[in-house]
Amino acid sequence: MDRQIKSVDEIYKLLHITVMVGRIILQSGGEVFRVEDTIERMCSSFTNLDGYEVLAMKTSVSVTLIYEGIPYNSVAREKSPSYKLEVVDMMNAFSRNFINTGMDLNQAYRVVMKIDRVKDYPNWFLGFCTGIIGALFTLLYGGPTVDFVPAFFVGFITYYIVNKSAVFFVPEFMVQLLAGFLTAGIAAVFSSIGFATDPNMIIIGCLMPYVPGMAITNAVRDILSGDYMTGLMTIAQAIFIAVGLAFGVGMVLAIYL
Repeated sequence: MDRQIKSVDEIYKLLHITVMVGRIILQSGGEVFRVEDTIERMCSSFTNLDGYEVLAMKTSVSVTLIYEGIPYNSVAREKSPSYKLEVVDMMNAFSRNFINTGMDLNQAYRVVMKIDRVKDYPNWFLGFCTGIIGALFTLLYGGPTVDFVPAFFVGFITYYIVNKSAVFFVPEFMVQLLAGFLTAGIAAVFSSIGFATDPNMIIIGCLMPYVPGMAITNAVRDILSGDYMTGLMTIAQAIFIAVGLAFGVGMVLAIYL
């Protein structure tokens, strides 16, 4: 399909849309190569662009469009990425429709804004799921069946408090340290009052939702795709998360034992 940019205003619109697409994908846990590939495909659908360059890293995306020999650039930062795979899927579907159907830029902007406003699941539901996951991992690692309920409460209470800490802009390392501290601390309290029988398995099971498995997976994929800087940054973040969890748990166990 022959699509062309007709004015400088449309260049700015396309630039704004592509940067938003990249930021949203990064914010939702998408890989760097996915961001760059998506934006490059969107830009390549316009036949009269002189060129385009996309640079994405873990916390930022930069897009440069060259039109009639003049470069136009925009940069977006995303300092607090999360994992919303549903949003990544929605953005992938949008980019395909944008390329294949010749979608108008104004319509594309409205679709991107709608995706950006997609609300996350309510905190009570996420806390409930975190508690269930922690309880199931407790049983999976050999914990007694009677510890299912206390493990659920450990996971639920920890998530609720840790989620509230984000309001105070607590650094990531301190958030993970708090998660480890609360998980071990609540499990120790439950064991002391006789509500739980095996605090070790509860601690291990309830820490699993905070283990940076997806971050490490994305880091490996980025490195294999040639994005070494982003991959190493993500691995470093995963290490800090693991260290924070270990310190939090260690502080409690040093006192409890």
